[in-house]
Amino acid sequence: MAMSETLRQYFANHHIRYDMKWHPSSATSYQTALLAHISPMQIAKPVILKNQFQHFLMAVVPAESKLQIQTINKMLEHAFHLAKESELQASFRDCELGAIPPVGQAYHMDTIVDDKLLALEDVYLEGGDHEVLIHLQKQDFAQLMEGLMHDQLTQSTPYSLFYH
Repeated sequence: MAMSETLRQYFANHHIRYDMKWHPSSATSYQTALLAHISPMQIAKPVILKNQFQHFLMAVVPAESKLQIQTINKMLEHAFHLAKESELQASFRDCELGAIPPVGQAYHMDTIVDDKLLALEDVYLEGGDHEVLIHLQKQDFAQLMEGLMHDQLTQSTPYSLFYH
């Protein structure tokens, strides 16, 4: 697959420049970082939340960090919790399970992004399968996330200390 058709079309329609980086198949964002020889803090991963009204929200966060859901709940004045993978299959039909691109707007999903990612020179994201990362330079990632809500949404995890 390499890149979901939805993502490919979204990038083309919004003139987002990118290149692709192949790596051995992986199951987690952290494992992907190790296999692709990049820092986990450079990988943007989606964490999909759902509230009591069945409204989905994608939080785009560094793979090396832990989302602070209470921060989002306070900001948006809703009680969001983690959505189940089985609830996402219908929205992300052109993606392999666990390889959802962190580009909620391409899938008509409200999206919020962690400020840590906006400060990076290079950002990598899943493109829909477990063997290819999409690489964006700072200005292209900023263009992709332009107009979205953003804030400090995460806390670093213990293994992130090895990459700083």
